Amino acid sequence: MDQIFQQRSDRIADKLEKESIPVEIKLEASDRLREIRSDQRHVLTQEGRETFVLQYLKGEADRFKADDETLADLDAETPRSRPLCTCPDSGCALKDGRLPAAFAEDKSLQRNIREFRHNHLGDPIVLNDAEEKLDEKVERVMSVYDIVLIALSNKCSVSEVEATHTGDDADEPESDSDTEPTASAEAD
Repeated sequence: MDQIFQQRSDRIADKLEKESIPVEIKLEASDRLREIRSDQRHVLTQEGRETFVLQYLKGEADRFKADDETLADLDAETPRSRPLCTCPDSGCALKDGRLPAAFAEDKSLQRNIREFRHNHLGDPIVLNDAEEKLDEKVERVMSVYDIVLIALSNKCSVSEVEATHTGDDADEPESDSDTEPTASAEAD
């Protein structure tokens, strides 16, 4: 995944340097990329993804244990009502807002999650929720990257592309000597 993000980022940087693309399109593309900067931090690297999951686990554990007074301190409107994990282990790392000790540093986050799910005695609900939220961030970043690449390749505004972009139905960039397939084609 890191390689796909890096390739997209490099392609966008190359296109932003092209003099043939109007400045207003470059500025709009840069603005759109700035809007997703916090999401990018969480999805561009393995460390960023692990940090996001850890922060999510901690935040949800705090919400689960919170009373009305501490909710305000957490900037949360409601406590978490769903259990963090259904296992019988009171010392479960997930119930304490921590990454499981079984997570190996030499494995990807996705593989660690998959193996933990398989070996754990209960349903790691909060870990599933964290993975779902992370997947949403990845999809949001990839979508913006695709939209920006299409806009820069076609020398049209990002807002025009966004207005017509419907996920996988987006048009491929028009003839451009350095165009590559979109994310859906690269994932195949």
